[in-house]
Amino acid sequence: MTPFSGPIDGDPSKPMVSIPEIPCGVPRIGFNSSPPSVKITNRDVVVAYPCAHEGAAVTFFLFIHGTLQEAQKVAFTMNAFPIHNMVDSHNVIVVVPKAVGTQWGNGDNGADAPHLAEVVDWVYATFGEKFNIRSMWASGGSWGAFYLGNTFACDPKYEKRLRGVRMVVGGGCPRCSNRLSCIVAQQELELGMNMMLTDEAKEMATVRANVEPYAMQHGCDAKMGPTNLGPVRAWTWPNCDPGWVHSYYLGPGQHADPWNDPTALKQMVDEIKSIEN
Repeated sequence: MTPFSGPIDGDPSKPMVSIPEIPCGVPRIGFNSSPPSVKITNRDVVVAYPCAHEGAAVTFFLFIHGTLQEAQKVAFTMNAFPIHNMVDSHNVIVVVPKAVGTQWGNGDNGADAPHLAEVVDWVYATFGEKFNIRSMWASGGSWGAFYLGNTFACDPKYEKRLRGVRMVVGGGCPRCSNRLSCIVAQQELELGMNMMLTDEAKEMATVRANVEPYAMQHGCDAKMGPTNLGPVRAWTWPNCDPGWVHSYYLGPGQHADPWNDPTALKQMVDEIKSIEN
């Protein structure tokens, strides 16, 4: 894997990309306040994008939140995986929509799926001619991962756009991962683990077996690891065919604990960016 080495700022002779009422750069996130948002399908959607010139190469990262009350949907989701802090350093567009209810597709009267489609279309219509969107990734946590893996990721309408998924405490790779890169993140207590287990037992108790078949389809070498990334343990399937990446992360803690260790965060984002080179 070649780590991402910094922003590609676009054409300096062209203007900086600017969206009305949404300032560029790292947004401020608080549990009592949300960063600026736009209205899409009459819902507030948080958007963060890099301060870069037109033509800059960017990654579109879509969050699918878990089971959360309205006040938690943005703050908890973004702080649990703070990729928004890397919008400038790694040229990332971060987009956080909200379900009608506490769960995507549950009690929504069929409204959530069309809303997500409009969000994706809005991003490409708004940024597609200004930035060079190199890939789209979606991240789901808990119920959000279940919805991502069983509904969103495999919808044919995203086949030409969605490049990869990040599945957090919600199962393994989607069934359509023959056409997706896949990063899985789990937590020890979520799997009923304890420190008496050996490294190999911990690994085998995970959904690693669900990741490996797709890695093999995409020409990756046999798994390597675990590698300690602070408190997080990582397994990778290296040297995949160009355009593919597969990895598995096992973190401490339980279901709702955040994935914000800076070393693990950077490696995940570097993996996402590396397949765009």
